Amino acid sequence: MQKLYKEARRVESDEFSKGAGLGFLEMARKSSKPIQYTFTQISENNFLFSLNIII
Repeated sequence: MQKLYKEARRVESDEFSKGAGLGFLEMARKSSKPIQYTFTQISENNFLFSLNIII
């Protein structure tokens, strides 16, 4: 994970990027347990994304 994080810091971001990729890598790097996530359908075309990270 450390190597991936360092590589992501060196790469220039895409002009349309909102920069979330580095934040997710930072959370994964600091987490003490595996990351858990779920997608819950709340309507025909909408889903709720939940992310659980223990640091």
